[in-house]
Amino acid sequence: MCFCKNNKDICNDFGLRSQMQRASVSIASNIAE
Repeated sequence: MCFCKNNKDICNDFGLRSQMQRASVSIASNIAE
C-alpha cells in the first residue's frame, strides 16, 4: 500500500509494478510446481 499524498502518479505506478511483479512470481512458482 502507498501512503504518498504528493506525486500520486509516481506512487500508483510503483504500486502497480510491485503488484505485477508479485503476480508474475506467483504464476511462475505455480508453473514450476
